[in-house]
Amino acid sequence: MNLLCQKWMERQGYEQNGSFSENSQFFPYRYDWVMGKPYLGLGSGAVSHFGGVRFVKLGNLSLYFSSLERNIMPIWNFRVFSNLEQAYRTLLLRLQTKAGITTKELKDRFGAGNYNAINLTINKLKDYELIIDNGGVVRLTDSYGRYFVEDICDLIMDESRRILGIRI
Repeated sequence: MNLLCQKWMERQGYEQNGSFSENSQFFPYRYDWVMGKPYLGLGSGAVSHFGGVRFVKLGNLSLYFSSLERNIMPIWNFRVFSNLEQAYRTLLLRLQTKAGITTKELKDRFGAGNYNAINLTINKLKDYELIIDNGGVVRLTDSYGRYFVEDICDLIMDESRRILGIRI
């Protein structure tokens, strides 16, 4: 079923997280989150993220408006991600795009130490022929990778938890 769904999405011009590009005149679905750009979500239950911090606003409307009336930020919870957690999140999300991610960007954004840590996962995915490193750009392979991207994301999360003991 997953294979059929991915093939249909590909024929329709969609990627895993919708159809988007940097040059789109419309707000691209989840593009900000996938590309790691800051985003302010407005309204009850909205999610905002700035750098390595994610905020979730109150979902209950009465509590949300009560907080606003008392000049209190209507934040339900927040999470500060370590640099290494951000690196794993970036790898996981950017592999879902056809463009993939460059190893240079990973090293520049998160440092050589964090890159070396996630490179263990990258190498394991290469061994399984799920991703390729084509000229410094890490992408999902056409056959196994793109068609089974959800399983690959699960594998990345499991691997990062196992190797480094982190939560994603």
